[in-house]
Amino acid sequence: MARFHNKPAEKLWETLFQMTFLLFLAIVGTFAGITLFLPVPYPELESIKLLIAITATTPLLYILVKTVREYLSGIIGEKKVAEELAVLPDDYHVFFNIKIRNKGDIDAVVVGPTGVFAIEVKRFSNGTLYIKDHQLCLKTSRRDEPLSKDPVGQIKKTATFLNANLLHTWVDAVLVLVDCKSRIHEHRGVRILRAKELPSYIQNKPRVLGKKSIDELVERLKNYLVALQSI
Repeated sequence: MARFHNKPAEKLWETLFQMTFLLFLAIVGTFAGITLFLPVPYPELESIKLLIAITATTPLLYILVKTVREYLSGIIGEKKVAEELAVLPDDYHVFFNIKIRNKGDIDAVVVGPTGVFAIEVKRFSNGTLYIKDHQLCLKTSRRDEPLSKDPVGQIKKTATFLNANLLHTWVDAVLVLVDCKSRIHEHRGVRILRAKELPSYIQNKPRVLGKKSIDELVERLKNYLVALQSI
């Protein structure tokens, strides 16, 4: 079994809790502020304050629901990928949610005999990923449009950062799809896989790292995570 050095989706849970708490406070504060303190010229208009409060908090409620859905989807995706990575042998090391300043997070990094892999996880329930006009697009039962964010560009940037600034070794960038099909297997040099394909993809690569190199890379990642916690 692969060695996990932290828990999958742990940071996502923390961020979700923080964001929902702040949004909840904003909703309650807005509603209470309007209903309790908004002046009205006539007592007969007092009931209108409730309507104003509901109207004002509706966008915040929408943001809250959207945030919860997005983060829960990310949590489900990361846990699924963690289950798949667990089947790797114990000479593979897995790190989750590595924050790269000004470049976002890496969902997972795997270090083992076949190299280093930076993994971006995307969960699109019952969707199909394809390319149109050089853009990644997603087709579901409800929509068919380009992705609002570029996961390929994201993982390429973070993999390059790991290579140039931290690990100083080649890092394979991989986009992993959960609950989603794909008509493409590679885009702009980034491999695109379903979650169940990830372990065999990693293990079937040529062996390029010995135990000493693996231990050194793992130690660098551990030290980096410790340094992040002190900031």
